Amino acid sequence: EEVFRQLGITNTFSITKVLSSLIEQRVDSLGITNLIPIDEGKVNVTELVLGAGAPVVGQPLSKIALPEGSLIACVLRGHDVIVPRGTTELAERDRLVVVTTPNNHGEVLNTLTGEES
Repeated sequence: EEVFRQLGITNTFSITKVLSSLIEQRVDSLGITNLIPIDEGKVNVTELVLGAGAPVVGQPLSKIALPEGSLIACVLRGHDVIVPRGTTELAERDRLVVVTTPNNHGEVLNTLTGEES
């Protein structure tokens, strides 16, 4: 991939990255699915399911201390799609679409699920 870029070919892809991404998407660890790595992994879009023991269940978003450069972009609750606001309370079995950077990804997942990533 790097060699092609040095040759001026900008639209490249690495089959290794594609395959590893597909494998990661299929592995359901703690209800966490990496949906899309954006700009060669500089931004992650991840879906996670809140379990009964998640520390954020019952909390409004305004009370959840997420690190800078991260956000909860969408809450999927049953058949409803919720674009969250500060007053949105999270519930057990909510599916969250979360945007993070590689630097804060683990911290965000730990904050939301209570599980060490």
